[in-house]
Amino acid sequence: MTGIETQLHAIVAQALEQTVNGLVIADMRADGQPIVHVNAGFERITGYRAGEVIGRNCRFLQGFDNQQPGVVRMREAVARGEPCTAVVRNYRKDGSLFWNRVEIGPVHDAASGELTHYFALQTDVTAEQEALALRERFLNNAAHELRSPLGTIRGFVELMQMRCPRDDPNQDLLATVHRQADRVVDLVDDMLVLAELETTTEPSPGVQPVQLTAVLGRLHDLLPPDDGLHRVVIEPVRPDLWVQAHAQRLEQVLVNLLSNAMKYSPEGGEIRWSVRPGRENGWVCLSVSDPGVGMTADEQSRLFTRFFRARTDIPGTGLGLVIVRELMERMGGHITVSSQPGVGTTFTLHLRTVSPWTF
Repeated sequence: MTGIETQLHAIVAQALEQTVNGLVIADMRADGQPIVHVNAGFERITGYRAGEVIGRNCRFLQGFDNQQPGVVRMREAVARGEPCTAVVRNYRKDGSLFWNRVEIGPVHDAASGELTHYFALQTDVTAEQEALALRERFLNNAAHELRSPLGTIRGFVELMQMRCPRDDPNQDLLATVHRQADRVVDLVDDMLVLAELETTTEPSPGVQPVQLTAVLGRLHDLLPPDDGLHRVVIEPVRPDLWVQAHAQRLEQVLVNLLSNAMKYSPEGGEIRWSVRPGRENGWVCLSVSDPGVGMTADEQSRLFTRFFRARTDIPGTGLGLVIVRELMERMGGHITVSSQPGVGTTFTLHLRTVSPWTF
């Protein structure tokens, strides 16, 4: 090692010692995987002095709260020798709870490649978690307060619609009121979904191998292929194609995209689902194409912006595609769009495959 490299290593070590974040190093070769080093940031965050924790396993910070999803995920990552990030509940020396964002990673011997240690960087995110919880409570309370009067409004409108003759000119006004009430309910529901996603600390909760043919098969049941106005075609997919996803969330994404395709397509138009390999190995592309009104380049650039709607004359909240993108990113994938005015639109979901897969 040159003098410059030695000096650089010393600077890095000093920086890690002085950072406000906690640093923990555990010996993976010793029984119980004991802590062999902590920095001043760890002492400040937890209240423990270095001498009180050296030789102990990190799990003591969890107390009896050791089955949290984040803890389980870190445990599984360590068993595989992989890095991991999770937000977990920990407990200080005085017994008080704090939220800890933990980033762990393996350290291997440079010569033999043997896994020798694990390091953990800790960040106290208690204030952030409390703010998210407060916002979630506010949104839940606001949603309840909105839903109650909206339910009453819709009920009275439906009663008036039944009592009014079908040719009464007020029927159109009542139908408009009912549609707008439905739109507000949908908006509240979408805002709650977004709030739930934004307050979820796990980066990819519930992600596991999902059989793509099974999800597409359920799509037939949720929205029949022939709704009387459009023809929905799902190209055959091999049953051995499994992707990394959350089955229920992926289903929600597909239903949202299919619903949009139906709204924006002319009667008699064909909506087609297709699967092709991704540009990189280990990825697959699931696309839905429609012969609808299409979008300009400017509209496409704003498509995933909250409350943006390409067509205000078509029902919608302007949040559906925002939710779709968030769900895709939470599942480790992403979504792209290509469109041409007057020709149609294609949305493509990019998903990781469980194992190498060829067409």
